[in-house]
Amino acid sequence: MRHTESYNRHNKWYNTHFPSESAKTDFYEKATATGENNIAYWLQKFFFNCLDPLLYKKDQSWLTIGDAYGFDAQYILNSGNRVLATDLNTDFLNIALKKGIINACAAENAEKLMQEDNSFDFVLCKESYHHFPRPYAAMYEMIRVARQGVVVIEPQDPVTKMPLLLMLSNLLARNAHFLNKLWKNRFSFEPVGNFVYKVSEREFEKLAAGLGLPLVAFKKSIQTTGLKAQN
Repeated sequence: MRHTESYNRHNKWYNTHFPSESAKTDFYEKATATGENNIAYWLQKFFFNCLDPLLYKKDQSWLTIGDAYGFDAQYILNSGNRVLATDLNTDFLNIALKKGIINACAAENAEKLMQEDNSFDFVLCKESYHHFPRPYAAMYEMIRVARQGVVVIEPQDPVTKMPLLLMLSNLLARNAHFLNKLWKNRFSFEPVGNFVYKVSEREFEKLAAGLGLPLVAFKKSIQTTGLKAQN
């Protein structure tokens, strides 16, 4: 099945690019040695700051999904909360474990988590959702194991934010060949082969309404936060 092939490719990606443990360790040390005076650090800090309102209460349990290097878990752990870092492949997570950056990790497939129902207070999926071949299956699993909430940090689908682009796409849809030639990146795929699944607020609103969830919230920027109660 195509989704199984996609997960297998992602699982093998680490060993393809970093075939030895020393190669993985060297890469990890370079990644952790990066200073604070760069755009990458600022961007990651901006993402992690979105979690702060949920981290004020200490000793809560978290599960991170697609946390390849353990950096998501590290931020949560430093806040005084408990966290299990997971990814399809644990090669880099084991390095993080040895270095004391995290204190627990496991290999997990987001579509079929091995955790019990309601076994964590929160689940964090940061910049991994777009990799999943069946993202809704993964979302149901994350909701299943979370007692309080699921946090997804992802770029939004640009079409939903650009009505004119959507209108043009609909008008040209009858001539798919011309549309694909005009808009070459309409359906984007990563080198490993998976379709990049871009999200929208409306999708999550409908998902929350269908499952009878009490609340869905959106952190749009530093200045604005969207909160919507589900009836």
